[in-house]
Amino acid sequence: VIPGITVSPHVKIGSVLSYLDKNRDALGVCVVEKEKVTGVLTREKLLKKLGALSGYSMYYNKEIGELADKDFLQVEGESSICNVADIAMEREIDSLYDFIVVKENEKYLGIVTVRDLLQNAVKVINLPGSTPISATLQIEDSPSTWELSFFFT
Repeated sequence: VIPGITVSPHVKIGSVLSYLDKNRDALGVCVVEKEKVTGVLTREKLLKKLGALSGYSMYYNKEIGELADKDFLQVEGESSICNVADIAMEREIDSLYDFIVVKENEKYLGIVTVRDLLQNAVKVINLPGSTPISATLQIEDSPSTWELSFFFT
């Protein structure tokens, strides 16, 4: 669990954008009010919204609380790594790799990236005597064929 970046719901989008631009390692922000996370906004989703037609002028001066995702994954700090990994991989494709909020007694504790989560899950899975991955995967005998066509004009 890493600390993550927290902001008040009243911080302007422009301020968050400026912070993320100066701090390239920041994945996004957690909107926190009274020690509870009320939303999250990843760098990718913010840039996507601002990059849309009229997005910059429409959102730049808005408060982050208006734009932040309210539907995000948050788990208790005592949760099992493997259980959290299972839950994280069940998310919709557009939020599959978003960071995960970690809380303790409903209070914000920090975040964990999917990368860190999976690296730690691998350590747990690779304990002596664990099942090899080839035994856990079902591989179909029938090959799938994918065809890509490129057209140049």
